[in-house]
Amino acid sequence: MMIFAFIAFGITTITFKAVYFNYRHTIWEDIYGRGVCFFICSTMQYLTTEQGTQSIFDLRKSIRAQLFLRVLLICAAYVFLFLAIEWSSSFLYVALIICVLPVACKIAQRYTLIDKNYSSWEMLSLLCAIIGMVFLFRSEKHFVSNNKYIKDNEFTYDNFAAYIYGVACIVCWAFANALLQKNKSYVHHVVDTFYVGFFTAIVIPAFILAYFSIYPTKLTYEWVQFGYFAITGFLWWLFHMLSTQVMQQDTRLSTFWTIYVYLAMTLVGDGIVRSKDLEWNQIIAFALIVGPPIAQLLIRCQKGN
Repeated sequence: MMIFAFIAFGITTITFKAVYFNYRHTIWEDIYGRGVCFFICSTMQYLTTEQGTQSIFDLRKSIRAQLFLRVLLICAAYVFLFLAIEWSSSFLYVALIICVLPVACKIAQRYTLIDKNYSSWEMLSLLCAIIGMVFLFRSEKHFVSNNKYIKDNEFTYDNFAAYIYGVACIVCWAFANALLQKNKSYVHHVVDTFYVGFFTAIVIPAFILAYFSIYPTKLTYEWVQFGYFAITGFLWWLFHMLSTQVMQQDTRLSTFWTIYVYLAMTLVGDGIVRSKDLEWNQIIAFALIVGPPIAQLLIRCQKGN
């Protein structure tokens, strides 16, 4: 299921970049438009399953507070993710930051007392990821430039901002995932998905209304944008629903290798759309961030056989 989840994740994020370049709606409009469809899908799922009868008011106050914190953190992670993609000069730049998510989740598990032990491979992956992020940050100056495929000459990339947003994304995502796993006996993933959609569809409009009260003439959409909101909203719900269902039970993070499906999609996207050669800082960062986890995965597969 996680493979399908990250395929949906990749299609949504890559399509976001293309639509943003061509139609230039704001990031808040994009999140809200997608969030409305997400909320509709999550509501239908909530009402058509047995878990839809679960009320958060039946939970202990501490569990309910942790659920709200989880919803806030995962929604913040999604916002930071799309802000990072908006400002980055390539899909690969953000994908490499996202590939640090398994390491960040392991650290969050330690702080939330879900799993306090580190294997030697996990320690190696942690150290390599930290060094790789340093090299990725050093490559920022080579990324910031206009792109020949983008007609808007005033648009410039800012990978420093993308880096900060990306780091904020994985930090929020890691602790949100830890809270999901910690309360798996109390909160079903269907309930979690419903409240994530509810928060996106109800809270985000405050930013939309504030923006259009300042710029009322920009409230114009084309049918392509409505279609984009509907399709990507469904795909984002599919990603969240599938990934939440799996990650809630996977405290060992053994299914997180599927994140490399997204990495492969970004490599294809950059190769076709961007046609940009990598420089040494990027190559070293790629090897350090991706190499140890893949080596660990191959060893596990070999032992399994």
